[in-house]
Amino acid sequence: MELETLGQLTVGKGGWVLFEARDLPVPTYVRFALAGTGRLVARELYIAADGRLSPATMRRLPLGDMEMLANQPGMRRLIVQWLGEPGADLRRLAAHYGTTFGPRAEHWVARSFAAQIKGSGEPQPPMPRRAPWRPQTVPVPDVKLAVPSTVPYPDDFYRAVADAYRFLALRSPRPAVELADANGVPPSTTRRWVKEARRRGVLAPGQKGRRG
Repeated sequence: MELETLGQLTVGKGGWVLFEARDLPVPTYVRFALAGTGRLVARELYIAADGRLSPATMRRLPLGDMEMLANQPGMRRLIVQWLGEPGADLRRLAAHYGTTFGPRAEHWVARSFAAQIKGSGEPQPPMPRRAPWRPQTVPVPDVKLAVPSTVPYPDDFYRAVADAYRFLALRSPRPAVELADANGVPPSTTRRWVKEARRRGVLAPGQKGRRG
């Protein structure tokens, strides 16, 4: 069975990730950092709307789902790999929103302001071209798991737990309960499976109050 992808993540440098999706009102850039638990958490958010940025648009931004997707093992490894690379320093740039720079200012923030003034001599870089996002089909993991008959369970089982849990977490606020129902076991059992999958590193560290 296959499912059409709901969106796409494109990883950049310095923790920046671009999110695009059919149901996402605008392309959204989120900058992640590592929390003390080892989980990636959102630290900065940038939205470039072509029209008015309405309250409805803001309410439709699934920041929790974005954070959960960023913490999937493969995606998390890629984001962490590029965390130390210099990324767009929007926080510093935005902090100078009201600064008037004199002619002696030669740092990059002053030059970025000058580049917007016609005849300043400071070149303005072109906007990079980006291909529009297109949905793709991906295989749906089997949420009915083949539970081993002996303990301890192997890593393959916990990888299957992680795949099923991440899939359910995208569609339900209670993925552990959904996984329990699919396998005819109590939720306490699936929560134990999820905890062990996190301990083995096949599922990202959790955070209280957050799915995934």
